[in-house]
Amino acid sequence: MTHHAAPMRQPGGRVPAPGRLHVVQDFINTVDIEDATDAFDSVSAVDRWLRRRDLLGGGDRLRDPDDLDRAVRLREALREVCAANHALRAPPPAAVEIVEAAARDAVLTIARDSHDEWRLQPRAAGLAGALGWLVVIMYGAMVDAQWWRLKVCHNDACRWAFWDSSPNRRGRWCAMAICGNRAKVKAYRGRSSPKSAED
Repeated sequence: MTHHAAPMRQPGGRVPAPGRLHVVQDFINTVDIEDATDAFDSVSAVDRWLRRRDLLGGGDRLRDPDDLDRAVRLREALREVCAANHALRAPPPAAVEIVEAAARDAVLTIARDSHDEWRLQPRAAGLAGALGWLVVIMYGAMVDAQWWRLKVCHNDACRWAFWDSSPNRRGRWCAMAICGNRAKVKAYRGRSSPKSAED
């Protein structure tokens, strides 16, 4: 599996997730919550996105409106799983079920690749196989102990998936200069408001 699309630019000049993991990060970030823009605004948009990353087979074409819903459901489930990485806590069961369902639908199996090495890969075609590749990448990052650094910004108006490259893995914001400063200003205003002064 190869990926032709370069990683998305990250807020504040952050580095993207390494290796293939940036594909999962970019998948989550296909919606910009703050700007209210969504790259997945149609089934054909999902088709193009997956095809540019070689996740969708050459002969496969997405046409079913449900394919859009399935892609968005997995995207938001992965966002919730990444959000749990902040405290290394268990992700919400509903999100886990969606990821597990994507793995089942993809019929993930162990096979030998062109380099004569064993690897996990989906047997299903179409969207099921494409979403399965995302689960494969996620699982590989877990095995390599990299998954836990893919997090979601603590700013509820943002929730951008970012790669936490900090030595202590304590990053909370997509960019300290953006969402981190906004949180500081909000906290300061909360402390210095007339109501808090009366309390």
